Amino acid sequence: MTVFDDYLNKHLSEVDKARADFLRLHPSLESVMGRDVTSPEVDVLNKSLAYLAAKVEQKIDQSYPDVILKIFDLLAPEFIRPQPSATILNFTPKERVMLSAVTINKGTQVLSSQEGANRNIIFATTDLIKVPPLSLTEVATERKNHKVKVILDYDVLEGAVFSFADVDMRFFINRQLSQAYSLYYALFNKAVSVCYIINGKKIHAKIKDYGSNRFNLKYLDRECSRINLFQEFISFPERFLFFEIIAGSKNITIDKNFYIEIIFDDRNNDVVDIDIDTFILGCVTGINLEKATAIPIKRKPGTSQYPLYIDSYDESYSICDIKRVRSFTVTDGVKKDYQAISLIGDKVGGAYEKVTALADKCNELKFALRFPSDDLSEKDEEEIIFTDLEVFHTTAYERMALSSVNKLGDGAPACFNVKNITRISEPLLPDLSGDSLWKLSGCFSGQYFNIETKDGLSKSIQSWKSFIYHGSKYQAIINRFVDSIKSVNRKLSAFPYKDVILNGVDIKIEVNGSKFSDKGEMYLFFNILKEIMFDRVDLGSLYRLLITDVDNMVDMLWTNIK
Repeated sequence: MTVFDDYLNKHLSEVDKARADFLRLHPSLESVMGRDVTSPEVDVLNKSLAYLAAKVEQKIDQSYPDVILKIFDLLAPEFIRPQPSATILNFTPKERVMLSAVTINKGTQVLSSQEGANRNIIFATTDLIKVPPLSLTEVATERKNHKVKVILDYDVLEGAVFSFADVDMRFFINRQLSQAYSLYYALFNKAVSVCYIINGKKIHAKIKDYGSNRFNLKYLDRECSRINLFQEFISFPERFLFFEIIAGSKNITIDKNFYIEIIFDDRNNDVVDIDIDTFILGCVTGINLEKATAIPIKRKPGTSQYPLYIDSYDESYSICDIKRVRSFTVTDGVKKDYQAISLIGDKVGGAYEKVTALADKCNELKFALRFPSDDLSEKDEEEIIFTDLEVFHTTAYERMALSSVNKLGDGAPACFNVKNITRISEPLLPDLSGDSLWKLSGCFSGQYFNIETKDGLSKSIQSWKSFIYHGSKYQAIINRFVDSIKSVNRKLSAFPYKDVILNGVDIKIEVNGSKFSDKGEMYLFFNILKEIMFDRVDLGSLYRLLITDVDNMVDMLWTNIK
């Protein structure tokens, strides 16, 4: 008895059951279709139908990894191919050095190196940004009569002069994703008044969206298209959290302190309080120029409930030991006391400036600036006017902040230190290092996995195609993905999707007026996904997506015979 015989017998039984159900509705056909009196023609038709269904199901089962691969490639490509890690870079002006706006060109590179790890990661800014010579000194939130007034008080740096035409008043919403979504929605739907108040004069302004289609994480020089907007959000949701406050008059000379006033209509009392770290000026997104991907590693229990994402850009580099990964993480909420970091190098252009750090433990990440343009090669180091390079280091769903220390070493123009901030959301992947049959112990650029069994034996799984295929234990991957889709449905009713519906029967996503379900191939993929999700990977039922439903086909055939 062959494997195909099992499929054939299964579908012969289904056809026989369908025939019995049909005869209950049409008893007059008993003489033609009854079990004992079935005509040869009907018998051949039944067996042919069962044979076709069995062949389709066998083909789907044999192609199961390819089916899963296509689904994940469509909805979550960062799981099956190397995805550039990304970071939010924040440039903070240096007091008494920055006297006007400074332009950070697109492609400006930031070097991230790990002490003792013998590897470097280079991030490049994805857009041009004009940094204003401002510092935020105070933020106030006032609530009265269903209104919320937010005041951002800015000081102009000593000796600085600029106008709004010279700078980008571009803000990044630095909150956990759930709160950031709420603030984003409030800014564009509940803000009834936005204005600058300069020398007692009110200048009306407007809020403009910035992050939704400005750049693509995969390609530095391409803009994000509507088709991959969903993929972009899944891989790096922070990139949508930018907005600009555009002044009605841009040519006003500013040399004194001013403040921004935003008034929200808060009838439902859902506008969260704003603190000094919520809206951050001078931010831009950077992507990893190397072959990088985000690798989720579970932290030691008791240290943190969240996994940590580590960047590896070299295919020959493998994180083979989880303890090694944990050894250079920073405990959540604990700011390390590091010594000053000094900058070595005479010029800015050409090669990057190397930053060295002296610390009690090798737990820090080090950052330095380098500029790709030769035009900057002759500038002296005094013209590097950023004392703080604050980096919200983001790889998919993990974020750490690197903020400055006040003490400068040897007159260096820039120095940085490490601290952790709250992680922003749950990952889509389950914890594979617990009680499951296998545990994930390493990765090469997101494509190759080292899997270690309970008895200590190791094997290499070459891709997600076979990784997902190995055992029902990885059903958790799909279950977590369903939960994430449901979470998107709850949270993103107005950000940035127009409509996301998951009703247990079909998945429809409308992005900027483009309905994915209107396209046949997208509709098929989503229905296949639905079948896998809600039928618990009963891939035998997938043939109903490829041929007419068995019951309907039988009903149609017997109706024609009648």
